[in-house]
Amino acid sequence: MFIINKCYSVLILFIFLQCFALPTPPPNELYVYPPTNLTATDEETHIALTWIHSIGSNFPESPVAGYRIYRGLMSGRMGEIAEVPYVDNYTDFDVVPGRTYYYRVGAFTIEGPGYREYGMISPYSNEASIAKRVNCPSLLSRKRLKLFPFEFVNNILSQTVIDSINSDIIPVPEEPLKINGNYNLQIKELGYSSDSIDYVQFLHVDRVSEVFSAVDYHNNFFLYDPITFLSPVLAIDQDSNDITYLITEDDNECYNSDSAGYMIITFDLTPHILHISSALIDANALVKRFEMQCMCVEVNVDTEWVEIGKLPARAFQYKEFVSFSVPSSDTIYVKFVWDNHYKLDCTKLYPNPTLIAPAEIPLVSAVHSSGDTVSNALLAPDSVYVQIMSDEYIDLMFASIAEPDSGIIRDYYFLSYGHYEYDSGYGATGGRGSGSTVLPIPAPFLDPDVITDQEDEPSEEEHDNGKRTAEIDMIPKVTSLDQPKPNPFNATIDIPFDVSEEQIVQIAIYDISGILIDILADKEYEVGRYHLIWDCSSWNSGTYFVKMTAGNYTNTKQIVLIK
Repeated sequence: MFIINKCYSVLILFIFLQCFALPTPPPNELYVYPPTNLTATDEETHIALTWIHSIGSNFPESPVAGYRIYRGLMSGRMGEIAEVPYVDNYTDFDVVPGRTYYYRVGAFTIEGPGYREYGMISPYSNEASIAKRVNCPSLLSRKRLKLFPFEFVNNILSQTVIDSINSDIIPVPEEPLKINGNYNLQIKELGYSSDSIDYVQFLHVDRVSEVFSAVDYHNNFFLYDPITFLSPVLAIDQDSNDITYLITEDDNECYNSDSAGYMIITFDLTPHILHISSALIDANALVKRFEMQCMCVEVNVDTEWVEIGKLPARAFQYKEFVSFSVPSSDTIYVKFVWDNHYKLDCTKLYPNPTLIAPAEIPLVSAVHSSGDTVSNALLAPDSVYVQIMSDEYIDLMFASIAEPDSGIIRDYYFLSYGHYEYDSGYGATGGRGSGSTVLPIPAPFLDPDVITDQEDEPSEEEHDNGKRTAEIDMIPKVTSLDQPKPNPFNATIDIPFDVSEEQIVQIAIYDISGILIDILADKEYEVGRYHLIWDCSSWNSGTYFVKMTAGNYTNTKQIVLIK
């Protein structure tokens, strides 16, 4: 009996050692050990990764040469984003507040001995995940659909620095929810800022479908033809590299700079010289700021560079516009100058935009989350501020106005005036800002069919991509994918679906060629009604397909993206 117990003890010890010991490489074959203790930390403008170096390989002649960084929006689904030398840290700037990121790191070697006469990549490190927090004041817009979350634009004071009072105008993605005919918006501090709001305006522009509206850095509004534009014929950066191919298409190929620099972009006006007197520059760009306020845009006039505007620093890649008078020349040279981090996907020149005046929708009421009425403080830029701290908000109600005529599209814009001070929680303050984009966030819901008064709102329940909000007396009888809305769309699209029994659900996006480009959901869902939001700001115009798979159920919906 003693011998049997001893044998069991040896067996258990052997299994324990096998579980916790480093892997044993095959004889005479190169093996690379992964880095360990990977951690991800949310910083103000980026996510910082650190890890403990790999112990190397089992062949001293083949040491670790560097590391490959993998990232994804879902656990276990990652793609390589960078390769770095033999360091123990990496900074990821290309992140969006409000999203959760998953990371792993693998080590690779130089050429080594054994059966594999070339470098190898190690197994993955541990997985590290982090939710990128949202900093700075955000504008929230309630949607009209049941159980649909707020949308937000962050941040509404992107151009400010500490103790500086500036205005900023941002497009509101869609018409906000109306209650008793009035528009409802909310300013909320979603991060760690102290926000001082001095003045707000809700504006609208009516247009026909053939033209688009835009607002430039100087708060001038324009209508422009989205089809008639000029692309750069040449783009050169500060190192004399030809980067034209990177900035002529709305795609995933971007010019990306992590340090101060500039680029000079050339537009050929020869075919249009008799017709162009003014132009809009459209830069689908990202300017991340530390102590930098904006990126300068200059035009060469008589061999001198003249500033024509700036692009505000934001956390997200975003379309920004600069207007200017075209000099008497058959060629326009535009110079972008930045102080720190800059990313540009595409830039275009739209000839002869039409200057227009937006219409204002009057402010009816403004109520602080404390219960105080603050309308008078927000009616004029008079240095009488309304302050909101983390998780505080201001509910805004704007007056009912007549609906647009048939065939007319109404675009909405929000103007804010004030400043903020960012506090990371470690005593650091300053308006070194975030950005501007459209994203879904957890939010309560309002049902316009049952709400008759603003005080009679239904109870709030947590809701977000992958989280269910109970819809009273409605349990789906079948699993189904509904038609995404709006369709066509130009920024984000709502994808509603029902789950009739607890099961694994996958929602995926395919391009016109049938190539998988995004996975919005791939996990177990309980019974209920759900909405997913696809943010397609980085994708080209065209036809895409939404495919839902759940058990034996499969369905595909066609959607059309128009930018």
